[in-house]
Amino acid sequence: MRIITIDWETYFSTKDKYTLTKMGPVTYIRDPRFYTLCLGVRINRNPTIVVGHDEIPAALRAYNLERDDTIVVGHNLAGFDALILSERYGIRPRFLVD
Repeated sequence: MRIITIDWETYFSTKDKYTLTKMGPVTYIRDPRFYTLCLGVRINRNPTIVVGHDEIPAALRAYNLERDDTIVVGHNLAGFDALILSERYGIRPRFLVD
């Protein structure tokens, strides 16, 4: 199995009360202010790669997270990171580990 660990960094604003502490993850991710700053990716035990905002869609296509032999791992994956994958990028990995 191929193990891919992901971690998103996203825009937030305490001034505008646009934070996960002020709204739920679905509302936060669907908000027009939502913006992915970068994505950290680690494939198996290789070094972590940081993908900038503009390169994220192409990188996600290249990583093909929906493959049957791929496990996607992340901290708070079920409550946030996987939701970004599905809501913003239309990606639904077969196997998730939170």
